Amino acid sequence: ARAVVLLQAMSQDALVPDVVAYSSALAACEKVGRSHQALQLLRDMQATRVAPDVVAYSSVVSACGKAGQPDRACELLSEMRRRGLAPDTVAYSAAIAACARAGRAEEAENLLGELLGERLEPHVITYNSVISACEKGRAPRKAVALLDDMRRRRLSPDAISYNSGISACEKGDDAAQALRLFSEMQAQRLRPTAVTLNATISACAKGTLWEEALRLFASLPHRGLAADVVTFNATMSACEKGGRWGEALHLFRAMSLASLSPSLVSFNAAMLACSSAGLTSELFALADALFALGLRPDAQILARLLMHCEQEGLGAREEDLLVRVEGLCPKASDALGASMLQGSAAVVVGLRRLEDGCTDGSSAILRGEAALSRPGWAGLRR
Repeated sequence: ARAVVLLQAMSQDALVPDVVAYSSALAACEKVGRSHQALQLLRDMQATRVAPDVVAYSSVVSACGKAGQPDRACELLSEMRRRGLAPDTVAYSAAIAACARAGRAEEAENLLGELLGERLEPHVITYNSVISACEKGRAPRKAVALLDDMRRRRLSPDAISYNSGISACEKGDDAAQALRLFSEMQAQRLRPTAVTLNATISACAKGTLWEEALRLFASLPHRGLAADVVTFNATMSACEKGGRWGEALHLFRAMSLASLSPSLVSFNAAMLACSSAGLTSELFALADALFALGLRPDAQILARLLMHCEQEGLGAREEDLLVRVEGLCPKASDALGASMLQGSAAVVVGLRRLEDGCTDGSSAILRGEAALSRPGWAGLRR
């Protein structure tokens, strides 16, 4: 940074930088997240007996946060207090943001509590960081409580506040609360973004609220937004879970009209819809397209395909499927390949035993799906 170069030039010319010069250099380091350089400048200040002020410390704390060093950011807050400096809202907010980026919700909440305990005025961005941490920690109730606390303190949540709150509700499987926040956001005349719609539709999918998901999806053009792969996937998932197989398949076909390439998640939703509707030919057509793209089916889809092969006596198709699955295994991972094939075989055996009236068929299927869900196989699905 130019400010750091100028600071070094001052030292070479036997000029002693003051706190303003150091603070300018520290601010430059903070903007680009150069925590190591910022810390070194802080120590240089102390070595030359230039006392760092709250502004200087805040810059270093923020630089550490951007560099993914929440422990060091919190240590600097403690160091400020030991040196008789009272951290201000900016310093606290920087430390809170550092903890939030690391997903350390409890520490972010504790720091917010300290800030309020010191009777400092938090900023909207301060709350946004804590709400974001709650989102990462799948704590929707805490996120909603923070939004409520903002309003009590006469702070107006912005689009980022609501997006994080809705995402927290989505991850916490609270569709009703996500929809409430979405409505509240619009009442505040805040414009929902694609992120907002995707999170809300995903929450509807988890709550099997297919009608709400379709309504939100249909509203995209009126909001000047375009559906992306995530939007389609979430809406298809909501329809599939709600037993609306026709709508799920229609959405899958509409992806190509929107010049979007289906992902594995897209195929999963469409294939589950076909399976549930008993559309065997469409199911296997999608499976062929999936393999042609080099995508790998997950355990649930593989089990469904094998089930349809067994139920409809498609022996050749079943054998071809197992061969294709075997070909997806890395040669270097014989144990993984064996597990996958054993899992496939267990599913087939279980289905056959159920057809024969044996009660242990279900347990065989569960063992097979467990084998297919091993972490190694899950890794292959990405």
